[in-house]
Amino acid sequence: MPSNRPTGRGRTPPKRRLQAVALALCMALPVPAASLAETASLQATSRSIDDLRRIVRIAGEPRSVLWAMEPVGPENPDSFPPGPTDYLLRAVLTYGSAGEVAALMGDGPTEAADYLAPAWFPKAAGPGRTIQVIRHHRVQGFMDAAVMTVPDAPGVVIVERPSS
Repeated sequence: MPSNRPTGRGRTPPKRRLQAVALALCMALPVPAASLAETASLQATSRSIDDLRRIVRIAGEPRSVLWAMEPVGPENPDSFPPGPTDYLLRAVLTYGSAGEVAALMGDGPTEAADYLAPAWFPKAAGPGRTIQVIRHHRVQGFMDAAVMTVPDAPGVVIVERPSS
C-alpha cells in the first residue's frame, strides 16, 4: 500500500499530488456570486411564523409563511457598502384570499413594480423569475417593512425588511 510520506527522493507521493491538483482546480473554478447567495438563502429558509414575528411586525394571521435572511449583495442601492452583518429579510405570507389581503393593505398609496423573486420562493410567488407586484406604502400592520402583493397570486403578500 503506498504511503503519503516523502519518498526521500525529493518527490511528492502520487496521492498528495492528486489532492493538490484537485484542490487547485476547485479554487480556480469561478463561482458566480448569485449562486453563492442563492445557496445560502436556500439553506436558511424557515416556515416559523413565531420566529418571523420576532424579527418583523406581521399583520393578521397568515395561513403559511416562508422566509429567509439573505446577505445584502454588492448591488446594494444605498450610498454605503454593505457590511458582513447587513441582511435583507424576505418573506412570503399566504393569507388565503384576495379579500383578506385587501383588508390588511387598506387604501394607502400603491405603485406597480417588477420584482426578482428568489429561487426559494413558493411556486405561487414565481420563484427565480421577475414578477409583477404592487408595492403598498404606509400599511399599518407592516409599519417597519416594505409590503407587496402579487396580482397573479391573490392572497399572497411579500414582505422585505433590511437589517437595522
